[in-house]
Amino acid sequence: NVGKGGIISLVDIQTGVVLTDGLCGHQYYSCHPDTQVRFKGAVIPAWAELLDMAEHAHKTAPQQSLIGWDFAWTQKGWDLVEANPSPSFASVQTLSGKGIRPKLQEAGLI
Repeated sequence: NVGKGGIISLVDIQTGVVLTDGLCGHQYYSCHPDTQVRFKGAVIPAWAELLDMAEHAHKTAPQQSLIGWDFAWTQKGWDLVEANPSPSFASVQTLSGKGIRPKLQEAGLI
């Protein structure tokens, strides 16, 4: 949760590979400060399963065109944490250095 001091990274949506170092506030981390796991190059486990879960979850709210889904990886696999009806794009824009408007237009969301 970036709003509560969490660390963010950019992830390749096709592969689940972490593309950037972690960022918290104005400080970048090459490794997580608690676990020492390297951010860049890490592979998110069961990525295809996570994408399927997100797609299925989104189909439960067809009236909502845009939802920010938060999932957590646990010992039992992926768990849905929460759905955000007004997600922020600040993290992805900060880490990628690009605005997200073209993607939203392409998806017909704006």
